[in-house]
Amino acid sequence: MISFKICVHLVLCALLLGTVLFRMFRTNEETYEAVRLAFWLLAVAAIVGLLAPWAHHLFPWAGRLRLHWSTLLLEAGIVAVQFVTAKHWQFNVPNQFQRPFEDSQFAPSQYDTHHAARANAQAEAKWHPRSNPHQGKL
Repeated sequence: MISFKICVHLVLCALLLGTVLFRMFRTNEETYEAVRLAFWLLAVAAIVGLLAPWAHHLFPWAGRLRLHWSTLLLEAGIVAVQFVTAKHWQFNVPNQFQRPFEDSQFAPSQYDTHHAARANAQAEAKWHPRSNPHQGKL
């Protein structure tokens, strides 16, 4: 029979895994690697926690899982932080966890910005009345 502590532990690990997967699916290549690694570690910890009550069947030397209330409080605190901060992840990854646009792979290169600025200057000079001497003449 599974004890009350183990049931609470399993529920908390399942909630942690769900919240972590929710965030992991929102990350992309522009999310800092440290943030993605932290979510991977939390996901692995949640999966290990879900399997821990039955680990003694595979590894008899490990013994049965004995949970302390402090472990459950720590798990509950982590899950609470995940739920409280979920509103910041509702639509996208928070900006603090994304690389600045200048450092991203989607930022235009110096070559692109130089040619874009030159093309904009030429287009503006073409249509600006004072810079085009042929404007208005037939």
